[in-house]
Amino acid sequence: MSKSDPTASDIARLQDASEWVQRLNESNAQALAEKWTQWCRSDPRNLPAFEQMQRLWDAFPDARDTTLHPPRPATRFNRRTGLIAWPQVSYVLVSMTGWLAMRYPDVQVLDTPVGEQRRITLADGSHLDLAPDSRVSTRFTSAAT
Repeated sequence: MSKSDPTASDIARLQDASEWVQRLNESNAQALAEKWTQWCRSDPRNLPAFEQMQRLWDAFPDARDTTLHPPRPATRFNRRTGLIAWPQVSYVLVSMTGWLAMRYPDVQVLDTPVGEQRRITLADGSHLDLAPDSRVSTRFTSAAT
């Protein structure tokens, strides 16, 4: 391990500093500023870590649009809501599966080896004559065209 490798405490300090950067950039509360000042004074390495994270914050303007801890929804689904919604979700899934099965094209790859000829009847009733060493791909759907 080289001298420049960060220790676990260095990493934790940088994580704390990054959280302070975000909190201070999102709020102007005096109480928050006082807590930050206490954090900076608690260890002489905290302020340099904070300044490093602030430079990173300033380098990425899009980072300001995201929140570190997204707010949790005010209402959560409870077990009863889940039990009520389950049959409806099941119905939608079964319906979508059936719809896709009906609409999904039936793809068939037909081929003949060298020296062989074949006459094949396709799904729509038409015939296909394959010459030696041939390959054909067909696709039929239930929709009329």
